[in-house]
Amino acid sequence: MKKKLIYFCLFQSLFLFAAKSNPDDRIDPCIYLCSRLTEGARLWNNVITEEIKDYFQIFRPQDINLKGVTDHQLDWVAYQADLKGMQGSDLLLVLPPYGRDCAWEIGWFCGQDRVAIAYAESKDDWLRDAMVKGGLTAIVTNNKLLYDNLMADPATANKSYLIPDRQDLGKIIRQIYEQTEFKKCNGCEHR
Repeated sequence: MKKKLIYFCLFQSLFLFAAKSNPDDRIDPCIYLCSRLTEGARLWNNVITEEIKDYFQIFRPQDINLKGVTDHQLDWVAYQADLKGMQGSDLLLVLPPYGRDCAWEIGWFCGQDRVAIAYAESKDDWLRDAMVKGGLTAIVTNNKLLYDNLMADPATANKSYLIPDRQDLGKIIRQIYEQTEFKKCNGCEHR
């Protein structure tokens, strides 16, 4: 079993190297976009989707077609579709502020040992959520004041990234994802 695990990790490492070496042949990881579903949040999701679409496939719960679903069935059908999207995604991108459902999604990704990254441009109430901050792999911002606050917080200091501009978001998320997956594989042989 240990040999199979080592071979799997080596294969994954080669795959990540190949993805970086030949961008035309790579299979992009899938991001599950985690945010509220208000009209304002949907518009923000569209902005962020434009920034990351060249680096990832994107699953957005806001795109689930719920036409024809009765009010009685709505929660169950939405849950099933979201869970299927989560299971098919490689990583999570959280766009605070978020709601209770998003907190559950963050916990699910953390429990599955999958990358969970938050992107925020301003300081909000979510920074008081210790369990969410602890479960995130990384927090990315383009706001120097927010970054300074994150660096002063022991729960986020070792996982915070400052980017010069929102246009760099897809690139940094891809780097964080690949580095995290590479570290997981390199640790496989020590288990």
